[in-house]
Amino acid sequence: MIFLIARISSKAANFLTIILLTISAQACANEVPTKVETLYSLRLDSGNLFIEVVSHGCTDASDFSLQLLDIDGPTLVVTRNRQDYCRVRPSLLSVKLPVAELPPAIAQRLLQGGSFVLKNPLRLKPDNLK
Repeated sequence: MIFLIARISSKAANFLTIILLTISAQACANEVPTKVETLYSLRLDSGNLFIEVVSHGCTDASDFSLQLLDIDGPTLVVTRNRQDYCRVRPSLLSVKLPVAELPPAIAQRLLQGGSFVLKNPLRLKPDNLK
């Protein structure tokens, strides 16, 4: 009888683990990525989205990805996928992201003039960056 209780407990534990993992996965589906990029400007001009970021000499458009999440409404998040490990003095760089190459949900919202919340920190240009 003790073996039966232990066996049931093991099955119950596995079942609870599966439920918790499922709930956790659903909760993470709309979480903001932990490595959002600090932006110094963001503008839409002539079918391109321009973001201004700090570069050490090796930053380009392919280093970034954009996500449109649903957190209290449409929320835009810009993340850097590849760090810039070059050793040039840091400077601000305007990165051109063609709207046509953005994820369709983001491109459509931008082209239709839709609004969104920007989840990235937006900072003023510091004096030490040119």
